Amino acid sequence: MLGVGISVNRRAYELNRSRQTPNAFLDIYTMKQTVSPYLHPESSLYPLPQQLRTALPGLTIVIATFNQARVLPRAVRPALMAAKNLRSQNIPANVLVIDNASRDGSMTLLRQLEAVYFEAGLRVLSLPQTFKPVVVHNKALVQASYRTLLMGDGDVEFFPENIPLFYQAAQEANAAAVYGNFMPPQAGTEANSGLNAADLSPWLQPHPLARFAFYDRHQIFDSGGFIAHEPGENYDAEALWSHLSACGRKYIHLPLLLGIYHG
Repeated sequence: MLGVGISVNRRAYELNRSRQTPNAFLDIYTMKQTVSPYLHPESSLYPLPQQLRTALPGLTIVIATFNQARVLPRAVRPALMAAKNLRSQNIPANVLVIDNASRDGSMTLLRQLEAVYFEAGLRVLSLPQTFKPVVVHNKALVQASYRTLLMGDGDVEFFPENIPLFYQAAQEANAAAVYGNFMPPQAGTEANSGLNAADLSPWLQPHPLARFAFYDRHQIFDSGGFIAHEPGENYDAEALWSHLSACGRKYIHLPLLLGIYHG
């Protein structure tokens, strides 16, 4: 599935320009937006910050977590394996875990993991307070090391062997986003071997979990960042694809398993 955008409404574009403020980036960073998020792709309303302009080619796997200490190893281990796999193919890669001010001891565990796996590319960012989910993803947009992001959370267990294929597809298509399919946690387990194709069908199609996808930081930021229609919500996949299309960006569905969703 390939989405190709159209030009934005000229009046909305002029309105965006007329509301230009020195704190435009801060507005997106905190999701306290004072302008329409539907920006013209060539608009200089939100100039790319230095860390985005100088971002090297490569992949940062982002794990956003809040009070998920019990399942963090399950999410971090395959992400580190994927980063190692990419580096063996001369593709720079690391893992960024963003803790959203957890209160269950997550940070103690994460600092221990970071000390052990720092050389393997694990980085941890601790937020001083709990932010809305969409704000955390916009922080990842700025804090990641490399140009391409793979967004996940503590409930997502990625398949390391498939991640290079998604990364390659994103690079070859110059897409703003590439998303795949997820399996439910009970699929393939002995206790649930009775699952049939009908049970799995909704999971093997483009899914609301498509927000766990590969993103080009330049293009997403240039299109206004991640946006939630209601305060406190995650950005929903369907709205994001429509938004990217309106901004003239491409998004791709790759019919391949990206991981297991345990949520």
